[in-house]
Amino acid sequence: MKWGITAMKSKTSLVSGAILLNDCKSYAWVGVVYLFGLLFTVPTNLYFMYHNSLNNINSYINYSRVLAFDGVSAFFVMVVPVLAGLLLLRYLQSGKAADMMHSLPVKRETLYHTHILAGLIILFIPLLVTALVTWIMVARLPINLSGQDVMVWLGLGMLMNLLLFMTSVAVGMITGMSSVQGVLSYILLLLPTGLSFLIFYNLQIFTYGFAADYYASKIEISPLLRMVEFWHYPIQTEEIIAYLLICILLYGLGRYLYQRRHLERAGDALTFDILYPLFKYGAALCGMLLLGIYFYEQLGSLAWTYFAYFLGSLLAYLLVAILYKKSIYVFDLKTLKGYGIFAVTMVVLIIALQFDFAGYEKKIPALDEIESVYLDNNFYALTYKGEQGVHSSQYEYGEIPYPPAQPIYKDKDNIERIHTLQENIIANCDQDKAVLANNRHASYQRISLAYTLKNGKHIYRQYAFAPSKYDRYMAAIYESREYKDYHHEILRVSPADVNLIEIQVHQVNRTVNISDPEQIQAAVKILQNEVLDQSYAEMTDHREPWAYISVYTNDRHVVYLSWYKSFTDFENWLKVNGQHNLARINPERDLSCAVIIKNIREPEEQGTKTRPTRTNQQLLNEWEKVAGNIKITAPHQLEECLQKFVRDEKQDYRILFVLKNGNVFDGYLAEKDLPESV
Repeated sequence: MKWGITAMKSKTSLVSGAILLNDCKSYAWVGVVYLFGLLFTVPTNLYFMYHNSLNNINSYINYSRVLAFDGVSAFFVMVVPVLAGLLLLRYLQSGKAADMMHSLPVKRETLYHTHILAGLIILFIPLLVTALVTWIMVARLPINLSGQDVMVWLGLGMLMNLLLFMTSVAVGMITGMSSVQGVLSYILLLLPTGLSFLIFYNLQIFTYGFAADYYASKIEISPLLRMVEFWHYPIQTEEIIAYLLICILLYGLGRYLYQRRHLERAGDALTFDILYPLFKYGAALCGMLLLGIYFYEQLGSLAWTYFAYFLGSLLAYLLVAILYKKSIYVFDLKTLKGYGIFAVTMVVLIIALQFDFAGYEKKIPALDEIESVYLDNNFYALTYKGEQGVHSSQYEYGEIPYPPAQPIYKDKDNIERIHTLQENIIANCDQDKAVLANNRHASYQRISLAYTLKNGKHIYRQYAFAPSKYDRYMAAIYESREYKDYHHEILRVSPADVNLIEIQVHQVNRTVNISDPEQIQAAVKILQNEVLDQSYAEMTDHREPWAYISVYTNDRHVVYLSWYKSFTDFENWLKVNGQHNLARINPERDLSCAVIIKNIREPEEQGTKTRPTRTNQQLLNEWEKVAGNIKITAPHQLEECLQKFVRDEKQDYRILFVLKNGNVFDGYLAEKDLPESV
């Protein structure tokens, strides 16, 4: 590296002009590459979009997406600031270069400030030039963006660049290897979110009822992950303040460590011995949690999970030791003793979780303490944030992101029913927990609970158990009006606000439209009554729907629902209006035959293999060659099969329906659902 420095007039200035000029000359290429990358991903894309505006893409949604930090632009913003930190501090990772730089009559504090200023110049000038070019383009061309949009992009870009650059600089002070500096920089940026995820989902293995999904949805700590969400969820003022405070903290930490760093530690993985225990035990914990949850998700076995805990923690622990000592000979008594302390600590924690000494699994609020309770099969409706960064008025018809209704129950009867349901789940906690641990990949029914107590506190729980196990407790909840109002959007639609109903029969690719205002109002009212009259058994019926219904409202919203086979009143109404034969599959009109064969389920490892693509005729021929196959052509038998077939692969028989146009679709039948004549 060419320094080009002979003398310094001032030893106490905050910045050295000569070193700053040398940094800018040496690494100007980084800024040039960054500038070309930004120009290509922002103003160039905007121009291409404007040039194609005749293709109906000249909208705010499309233009604003170009200013989002995702895709290629995210790559540049994530990589270049960290790279700048690596290059500007590269002299610290080489003994000769470090000695040469620190032999100059310049204080370390001045060197530190100079390199930071050089990095900001290299990073900020491309951002400013790109913003200026974009602003001129927006001002001169009829592009559906404003100067404010460009300024927001510039501000966010500078904030993220500053944060990533200062992270790289601070990490560069604790390691003497550029490769380790780069890896550790990204680990540090991802660590809070990643470690939290690992802890939550590993806790869920041993703590029955732990609401890992809820807590995971609340983690937005990593700036790398948060950056790609800015278009959907704009950055908040408190986030900006937090990021700026982190930058100040990283600046102060880097300056403090630089002044105390020993130059001879260049080339070492860690330049401060005091950090070694933190790194080796932290790496062991992360390796343990990562490999443990991977084995548990893949194999579903606690025995394999325990082995993965041991293997992951040991490998990570030894890897850090090898990097620190720069030798593979790390199997000494001191190293093994340190790992033994870690292993014993983890075993004690796992035992404490297994036996629930804290009483977490048995905890349930008293009925008179509950103000309301959220109940659903997941926490999505409770944690939904919506497309806050996009103007909903710019969406196409039917694409408005309406927020889901939150099923928060306030009716006293429902609260008592949910409370009773959880009491029974807790009573069977040990049994359900053992079944879940020993058969991870089985089919389970899931519920998520969130209690709001009268004192303002919240309790979150999440359970998985065998299907239908608690049906007698859940039936009364599902059949209540409060439940149906939350889960069936059609009940929240006024018939007078509907302008079109589409009935889509996917198997035959046919659509029936209802556009007459009187018929629309009648159809909506009947569908609403059908939903209100549904029993729990009908709601959990796995039979394939007749068709799928789209209800279009005057405010450009679409309500989707299935035409369940229990909706007999709606079917009769269609018959009266002469649309029944088209609105669903009709055996006489649409089907030529059906073939039924025994369902021989393949072993799991065979069933996952990719099967060759076959034509409809080849598939039919293959089914007809199966020994004991049954071919039916009578319309009344075909109707029986249409009424009963499901998508559940666990049934006794398979059925292949053959359409008159040559296409096919298949399903499954239980033995009790076969046509009587068969």
